[in-house]
Amino acid sequence: MSLNKRLIHEGTHSKSPRSTELSLKEKYSLYSVLSSTVGSSLNDKPFVSVRDLENYCDQAFVSAYYLILQLQVYPICTVIMLLVTLVNLKELAIFLRGIPFNASRGRLFLPLEIMSKYKISQEQLFRPEQKKNLQDGIFELSSLAHQHLQLGRKLNSDLPKLVKQIFLPAVATEAYLKSLEQTDFDVFHPKNQKRNNLLPVKLWIHKLRNTY
Repeated sequence: MSLNKRLIHEGTHSKSPRSTELSLKEKYSLYSVLSSTVGSSLNDKPFVSVRDLENYCDQAFVSAYYLILQLQVYPICTVIMLLVTLVNLKELAIFLRGIPFNASRGRLFLPLEIMSKYKISQEQLFRPEQKKNLQDGIFELSSLAHQHLQLGRKLNSDLPKLVKQIFLPAVATEAYLKSLEQTDFDVFHPKNQKRNNLLPVKLWIHKLRNTY
């Protein structure tokens, strides 16, 4: 059973002793998925495709947010699409933010299909002729993240306040995507490496408005 189907299945359980036992088993399974997926990412190998990157986000982080939602005693089946969408948004942004750090250590984890499409090579990463190619690749991934953000906001309907607060990290992600756009998708630009001092204020405003 896929992760998304497993989550929907778990969210529709009754509260009988038998279903509680199944629920506990599935939660243990989610812990296993989380630990094994995160562990598999520590091999310094790039993802083959963007879809592989999104699948990694699903497997590694949707389960973590799922467990947080369980603490709110909220039926997961009603928000599974929103959960997957916003987790993909958040983790794509984290992936982009990590490019300068990894590049400083001689690593480039862009999906191989992006590197091939825009003729980006790890060996020539810091050469001037590579800059436009890299920016084009970052633009494609940023556009995908923005699509997740727009979809996540469309799916935002009739959620309890506490549940919406779980998705407040989307505010920080949107701020980073806007910063990338303003710097022509240059992840190495100093503006994209600095702390956003206005972020706490933005988070506070969104919390008051019950939005993300």
